[in-house]
Amino acid sequence: MADTLPFLQGWQASQQINDQAQENKLRKLLLDQKTQEIDQTNALAGILGNTANYDAAGNLKREALPEIAQAAPGKVPEYQQMYAQQAVAQRAAEKAKRDELIAQFDWADKNMAGVQNQAQWDEFRARAASVYPDVASRLPAQFDPASIQANRMKMIPVIEQWKAENRQAEFQQQQATTRRGQDLQAATAEAGRAVTMRGQDMTDARSRDEAALKRADSKTALAQQERVRDANDALGLLDQAEKLIPQATGSYLGAGRDLALRSIGAATDAGNAAAQLRALEGALVSKMPKMSGPQSDKDVAMYRQMAGQIGDPTVPSETKQAAIRTIREIQNKYAGNAGAPAAAPAAAVPDQATAVQELRRRAATDPALAAKLKAMGY
Repeated sequence: MADTLPFLQGWQASQQINDQAQENKLRKLLLDQKTQEIDQTNALAGILGNTANYDAAGNLKREALPEIAQAAPGKVPEYQQMYAQQAVAQRAAEKAKRDELIAQFDWADKNMAGVQNQAQWDEFRARAASVYPDVASRLPAQFDPASIQANRMKMIPVIEQWKAENRQAEFQQQQATTRRGQDLQAATAEAGRAVTMRGQDMTDARSRDEAALKRADSKTALAQQERVRDANDALGLLDQAEKLIPQATGSYLGAGRDLALRSIGAATDAGNAAAQLRALEGALVSKMPKMSGPQSDKDVAMYRQMAGQIGDPTVPSETKQAAIRTIREIQNKYAGNAGAPAAAPAAAVPDQATAVQELRRRAATDPALAAKLKAMGY
């Protein structure tokens, strides 16, 4: 019995050492995951903040997708959906404009068919003024059959072309549905390859330098500095937005006017300012702080809603200003800036149970991380 007690004590001490080493590995793995997320967020912010990646209408160009896939593979489905929505909106606007012009021509052509003299022409112009005022404003006051017929013959090929374009648009929409599925499949495959490569890189780095465990505190401080820097960047973007809001479109009527002018290759200062605000909206979303705590879900939803209002050309200026104030409060809250509501103190190094729980949550969408946890017995 006297020999058994030292053996048990030695076994317990050895077990404690093993448990501590395992817990340190879990903490290191969790820290690496968080650092990777910060790196991805910064890389994505650089892409979204580059004005060369936006078209004249303020939409993010599809050519930016490979950069997004490389910077943040997990974001690819989100941006695939955004591109699809942009394409649908653009096609719908073009089709609506064509349909309106076709309807105007068909109506005018039908109602002019029986016009033979000046009196009938005057009556036709009066009807046009009540149905299509813009058409009536372009009709000459004097009845001139030769001129009317000449203009009609000029318009018929254009109308036929528009009708053909409508048919082609319907066909392209069907093709786009197929293409989106192919794009998503390719992006998913690329994201899988990127995850595998990152997992291998993390494994190699861990085997080369286990001493990185000692730098956990400094990395935590660096992560806080990154949060503060992102918040300051976002506040700078808000300053830019405040300057643009008084110049930008802020109503359904103004947004409709901008759309009509763009369809003929023209633009307004208000429309250009609105396009810049849409670009800033995307940059602000990329700068959204990593939120935690009982209010985090509400704050995330509020932040996205307010950013969307800043980039929406139909939202009034006062509402946009209120949205800017709300985003400032949220950024200051999570960055711990002076004058903001007191932020929660920096989280202590998580215990083993907390680390395992957090890593399992992340592993649900990260096959490489899931494989590492399984190899560690979790």
